[in-house]
Amino acid sequence: MTRIRSRGARAGTRGDERPEDLAHAVRVVQHDEIGPASRERVDEPVGRVFLGEAHPVTQASLDPGELDVPAQARVGGRERGLRCLAHRVLSTARSPPRPQEARIVSSRVLACALCLSACASAPPAEVPPPPCDPWSQPAPDIELTDVAPELGLDDPETVNNGMAAEDFDGDGDIDIYLANPGPPSRLLLQRDDGTFARHPRAPTSGSDTGPAAVDYDGDGDADLYLACGRWEQGCASRLFRNDGLDDDGLPVFVDATAEAGLLDREVSNFGGAWADYDGDGDLDLFQGCKALRAAPDVPSEDQLYRNDGDGTFTEVADEAGVASPGDSHQAVWLDFDEDGFPDLYVPVLAGPNVLLRNRGDGTFEDVTTAPLQDPFTAFAAVASDFDNDGHTDLLVSGRYGPEMEGLPDLPMHGLYLSDGAGGWRDLTFGTGLNEPGDSATSIPTMGLQVGDLDLDGYPEVVFGNGSPDSGAVNALGSFVPTDQAPGLRWVDRTHLIDVPPAQADGLPEYPYRSHGMGFFDVDQDGDVDLFMGNGGGMTAEPNRMWRNEQEAAHGLILRLDGAGANSAGVGAKVRVADGPEGAHSWAVHRDFWPSSGFNSWLPRELRIGTGRCGGPYHVTVTWPSGATSVVPDAEEQAPLTVVE
Repeated sequence: MTRIRSRGARAGTRGDERPEDLAHAVRVVQHDEIGPASRERVDEPVGRVFLGEAHPVTQASLDPGELDVPAQARVGGRERGLRCLAHRVLSTARSPPRPQEARIVSSRVLACALCLSACASAPPAEVPPPPCDPWSQPAPDIELTDVAPELGLDDPETVNNGMAAEDFDGDGDIDIYLANPGPPSRLLLQRDDGTFARHPRAPTSGSDTGPAAVDYDGDGDADLYLACGRWEQGCASRLFRNDGLDDDGLPVFVDATAEAGLLDREVSNFGGAWADYDGDGDLDLFQGCKALRAAPDVPSEDQLYRNDGDGTFTEVADEAGVASPGDSHQAVWLDFDEDGFPDLYVPVLAGPNVLLRNRGDGTFEDVTTAPLQDPFTAFAAVASDFDNDGHTDLLVSGRYGPEMEGLPDLPMHGLYLSDGAGGWRDLTFGTGLNEPGDSATSIPTMGLQVGDLDLDGYPEVVFGNGSPDSGAVNALGSFVPTDQAPGLRWVDRTHLIDVPPAQADGLPEYPYRSHGMGFFDVDQDGDVDLFMGNGGGMTAEPNRMWRNEQEAAHGLILRLDGAGANSAGVGAKVRVADGPEGAHSWAVHRDFWPSSGFNSWLPRELRIGTGRCGGPYHVTVTWPSGATSVVPDAEEQAPLTVVE
């Protein structure tokens, strides 16, 4: 309760006093609300009543000549309303006053009349809304429609192993590269009408697995790195430089593998991960290598190629301490201890997974602790802030389950939340993931990806089916915040994508095997869509392009423009809030690590959802160099480019 005390209308007031002098409103917050009464001075006029020095008012402190005026008032730009109650004064006025009280009663009535007049004459003040809470209500329902056939993305003749989404021809639209181990790989360029056409000369390594649309030479366009992988023999990955457009407007790719120094040995590589691990401003390459049981002589040690800044690379895995002879898949970079140097998490198919901490001097140390070694048969990992606390977490998926004979009795997937200081909280159990009845738990996973489909600020996760012959389907779900421990709840939303395509002659039966997947805005309408590359290197199966039919949602469209050779700002940390640090009521955090999931690369244009809260937004980008860019008034759903 807020009370207003009027001072100045005392017995013996002269008739020539101004009304302003008869009342000074005082804001008083009672002790049982927030502690000691407020003594905040606010010299702000409200009509003809002025807000002056505050001090506690009690019934005992009232003089006979003082008017006690309860009111509803909040000052300092918030709700204001003055309500004069003269019941005590009027009650006294109704009884015949004693002679000595006549002047007191008259003064009281005059003071209250002046107060009522001031309150009535004050224009209604605008009442600002309370601070927005992005998660005050559940995220809106979404509907997904498979539009791959009509866009020319279904491509049912290929056995897709991986995908990279990026604007390869510089026209502002997202294009998609589909890696294939046998049939020709596809580079699908988006036309002005939203459909896709095949590039007639798509680059290939000969047995493509994991592509990356990385700008390795820092000239601003998307080059192509193609990991080469086979099950029975080694092969050489390839690096293609984007040399701009030809006369037909098609991107020209030149094989720069030899001149870059990447042809030192043949391995079986299922995806590369790119980051500036040594802090020199350009992007380096980590290649996870498989152990081939059919060809044990093929090297299986992981490789680290340092970018020398002149278009060439030097292999430094041994001296850096990352040449593990495991059975590795595509690794993910993340700065889990927040020291400014990217660390490395390597999922291993048949053995303990590895977390490598970057010492900052060009070397790494193995800091893997249980349970980060699990799941035992890891196929992929993603780095994302699942609980939106500003620290990058890890989700690791497994290919096989505990029902497989001879394997340890371990959960299918692992969720590990970082505290930003090197510690982890294991949420493998407790959220609903890995529990009976959960769709994702029953899937031997291959593909894995993370993105915010409903733009509520918390990511969705899609698990790519690795065993369609068992009847398993792809699974989709959300981690949503909850007040109950452990703070996140897994919500299964598989029904949104468990929809067989319209059958046509020659199509295999549903369900399909999914490898390369990505969340991105394919139609540039401000929301997030989902692409699934199917086939898994084994069977020709149609891809799915799930268009998000969600109506306009709150969020930010962001493109990063880094300084120097890291033009896409790989490794940048983004914070979107309603105010600067320390003066905000909510914030959403995202890191940009485009090497994500299994054999997948995500585009540099980000969609960051803000739940129920619209703009303008206060945007902070912390670049890998340590520099910070701030945009204090970013507009909602208006494309924003932040330049380092």
